[in-house]
Amino acid sequence: MNELKKELDELISKIFDIPGLKIITLTVEDSDFICEIENKNFKDASSYASFAAKLVRGISVGGGMTVVDLYNNKKIIYGFALGENTWVSIPAEKMKRIHNTDHETGEPLPEETDVDFCDFY
Repeated sequence: MNELKKELDELISKIFDIPGLKIITLTVEDSDFICEIENKNFKDASSYASFAAKLVRGISVGGGMTVVDLYNNKKIIYGFALGENTWVSIPAEKMKRIHNTDHETGEPLPEETDVDFCDFY
């Protein structure tokens, strides 16, 4: 369990280090959890507890997460795959393809302006 806590703490710390307002969507077991983080603080303690619990579940059983950073009038999108007691960054180019593809039809979607996709380390 210490390794899982270490993975969780590392990921949350790195997310907090991203400047600007962050909108996080965490999907685990067909359920989405969406929260905002700004200035290294969640809006309230219950949001943090809910996020941490959902993240632990995702790291344990598998899931996905996106972090959208709204900074300097730009949107920067990071993607994550969760599971096997760890997390991995989805490469920027793959995340761009995922974001710009209709999930139902597989057809390309129009690209948004002022959006970057980044690897997360």
